[in-house]
Amino acid sequence: MKTLKQIRNGSVGIQEAKEFNSKKELNSIKKMDKVLESAYKDMNKLQYGRSAYMMSVSDGIVMARRALSKYQAAVENGELDGPLQR
Repeated sequence: MKTLKQIRNGSVGIQEAKEFNSKKELNSIKKMDKVLESAYKDMNKLQYGRSAYMMSVSDGIVMARRALSKYQAAVENGELDGPLQR
């Protein structure tokens, strides 16, 4: 582990911020979307899958897929390119 004194004296370089990897991010988004789609299809296979009990689950899946779609559009348009910020 580097000490503060080593960093201050310049004997140890400070790492640059990591760059945003849009290709990796898009692949992760597509995987998540497939999981949500599978959950939606499996929910409809249940005996009471289309009942009032499962409506909130269905609405949640739809909201999650819409949010992923917006995030995917932002990634594709390059709005998130550059160094990662925490």
